[in-house]
Amino acid sequence: MSELERRLRQIANNGELTYLSMIPVAGKGGVVFCAQVSPASRFGHSEGRDSDPVEALLKAINGLPKSFVKDKPTKRNATTPAPPQVSEPWDIIT
Repeated sequence: MSELERRLRQIANNGELTYLSMIPVAGKGGVVFCAQVSPASRFGHSEGRDSDPVEALLKAINGLPKSFVKDKPTKRNATTPAPPQVSEPWDIIT
């Protein structure tokens, strides 16, 4: 899995990927790609520019707050009992 794919999957799994844009822009040295990523829980966007589209996307993702890109810890609540095992429909009635 590439670095870009890993980062995109992390942002999507965290529920922060709402908008992703990539457009080529003509510049003095040739085409420059402009990438924008918008998170869900904060107003605004992050932007990255590079002659390589993958690097432009990685720059845009790296501009987001680090908490959006990290894996979120899974919460384990030991006080919540496990749901009862149901083998027959009448087992649900208590």
